[in-house]
Amino acid sequence: MGVAGRNDLPSISLLELKAMEAGPWIWVESDSSTALSWALNKGNKPWSAIRLLRSISQGLLSLNEWSFTHIHREGNAPADILAAFQSICGESLIPPSGTWQELRQALELDRLGTIH
Repeated sequence: MGVAGRNDLPSISLLELKAMEAGPWIWVESDSSTALSWALNKGNKPWSAIRLLRSISQGLLSLNEWSFTHIHREGNAPADILAAFQSICGESLIPPSGTWQELRQALELDRLGTIH
């Protein structure tokens, strides 16, 4: 599932955490190594991230197994497609079954480990 929409958060890392908070996800894939390290309780975290991080931690407690993976921006075509998605009503959760063809193809290529 993907998250797309407009938000007024002051940094990309906080926006990534906001997307993680929309979970709970079994596998979080992000191009933000900063947000991933904060979510994994590594490094110094800004006070502005604490509420989001607590919410993410609570969601993870309900899962038996989960994974966070860093993917370089250049290899994250689905994120590029979602970033270009214009949500008129704020934040939107986009299930794979409800997405358009371009995103479904990019997700399938990611699943197969194919370079786009």
